[in-house]
Amino acid sequence: LLDVLEHVPDPVPFLRSLATALAPGGRLAVKVPHGPAQLLKERVRAGLRPGARVDVATNLVHVGHFTPGSLRLALARAGFADIAVSVAPPEDA
Repeated sequence: LLDVLEHVPDPVPFLRSLATALAPGGRLAVKVPHGPAQLLKERVRAGLRPGARVDVATNLVHVGHFTPGSLRLALARAGFADIAVSVAPPEDA
């Protein structure tokens, strides 16, 4: 799932359906924007656009925002095991 999960209103049931569709021993790879990095992007955008608000809560494109911990929790609640989450550039810069 590349840049998909942040567009899903209720990600745990969606992830659960994927968990049941995977073959035994199958793997799922997920890439999502990192929540704090999204806030930084909103701040930059607001600085470039007079009158723009810094707000990720009302972003109509991304209905969910994830930190490594919240992504790990969503995957665990959906039934995934052996979960590995890492932060990659530019979010880890």
